[in-house]
Amino acid sequence: MFQGVDNVSRYYDAEAMYSFVNGGKVKEHHLDRWDPARSEAENLANAKYPLLHYDSFGDHNQRLNSFFLQNGAFVRLKNIELSYTLPVIWTSSVGISNCRFYVNANNLITWDHLDGISDPESNGSNRYPIMKTVNLGVNLKF
Repeated sequence: MFQGVDNVSRYYDAEAMYSFVNGGKVKEHHLDRWDPARSEAENLANAKYPLLHYDSFGDHNQRLNSFFLQNGAFVRLKNIELSYTLPVIWTSSVGISNCRFYVNANNLITWDHLDGISDPESNGSNRYPIMKTVNLGVNLKF
């Protein structure tokens, strides 16, 4: 089963928005915003993130604005199951009337536009993403 939404926007927040949230380190998505080998004009043109500040002078970078507004559309493979039942002729000689092998998965793959910073279904960027699960099993009937 697939699940998704289209024509929706969302703001980056918390760790996605703040460069030194709670006095922490710069996150990976804050990198590549400045390169000393490039000119100032090239740095500004190629920046993926606003100027980083550790003090209150950077507060203007942390206000909601169109930079932090992202395309929130996504499609997620919500669940899938594959199974195989062995032919009865193979299993009846050992007293098994049915033998079924299966594998199922939930939240396996997500296609979105959020650069891996947050899960499109979470309430914010500093939350754990929705858990992926994979189960393997065998159903036996005697």
